[in-house]
Amino acid sequence: MKKVKFIIRADASNAIGAGHIMRTLALAQSLKKYSSIQFVCSEITTGLIKLLNKENVCLDVLPSTPGSEEDLNKTIEIAKIKQVDWIILDGYHFNDSYITELKKNGLKVLLFDDFANLDYYCADIILNRGTFVNEEMYTNIETYSQLLIGPQFTTLRKEFLNWQGVKPAIKTTPTNVLISMGGADPNNVTLSIIRMLEKVNDYNREIKVLLGPANNHKDRINASLTKSKLDLHIVEDDEDMPSLLNWADFAITAGGTTLFEMAYMGLPSIVIQIAENQKSAKILAERYQTCLYLGGDTTITQHDFEEALQIINDLNVRKKMAINGQNLIDGRGNERILEKLNIKMSDNLE
Repeated sequence: MKKVKFIIRADASNAIGAGHIMRTLALAQSLKKYSSIQFVCSEITTGLIKLLNKENVCLDVLPSTPGSEEDLNKTIEIAKIKQVDWIILDGYHFNDSYITELKKNGLKVLLFDDFANLDYYCADIILNRGTFVNEEMYTNIETYSQLLIGPQFTTLRKEFLNWQGVKPAIKTTPTNVLISMGGADPNNVTLSIIRMLEKVNDYNREIKVLLGPANNHKDRINASLTKSKLDLHIVEDDEDMPSLLNWADFAITAGGTTLFEMAYMGLPSIVIQIAENQKSAKILAERYQTCLYLGGDTTITQHDFEEALQIINDLNVRKKMAINGQNLIDGRGNERILEKLNIKMSDNLE
């Protein structure tokens, strides 16, 4: 059987975060069994380069602006040299013209999409795990394009799949708190949360602060710990993320990829939206009740924050969040996507 060849074109930086790389890496791990995978990036952090090296995934770094004509031409050039079958795209700088040119060059395209806001869709597969989108939002789409919509298509890395079916232990009183504001946290919301916790009277929980691979505020956050009255511990680029989530009784988190991982693990959470692409967080809270949505990072008051802490202290609230999260994200997202790709790949199998 011929190995199908993939290029994953995605980027990461302090400004855009690490989510585009992390969710495509999850799919890459599942594809590696019977396909050839290569990442192509215009922007990527040192921490993520190390992660891809550890995964034994090839990486080409382009000397071009993400989404530019030079970026497009270099990506097509690499695809032709490597005789690639599929391009997996994840990033907001890949517009309909970029995708159209890939298709004109004989490439199949799987597009990770979040907003359903392109003028024209011609990708072979359009994957949107969001909770606020539906098929009707894709108005100008090719007849051959397949839509994979909803949280049932959430991709999960292999370390999470090893925890499939494990139910969390919900304590009567939460003692372990995790702060995780994504791979980059460009506005240093992590430090703002620490300062709000310091204002809470007698807050005697053990708190672990996870700093992602694209976080540029590590020195400032570490410096704040020496003056803090809280029981704080820094965790950097944790290699066993599922165990960390399993340790926590609840999390204070951003609304990106990690929020879906927390739902899968049955971890209750207070969510602070730090980016426009985190709209799903509000619906996960209101419709699916997997978390408690506080709002955007610039609008939260100390009163709102402390009220959220009181709510999530309730045992029944956390039990309900845990059950709802694991019912929503069942760990079969990778499998469902591969099933669709297998149908698309059938002409390439020998």
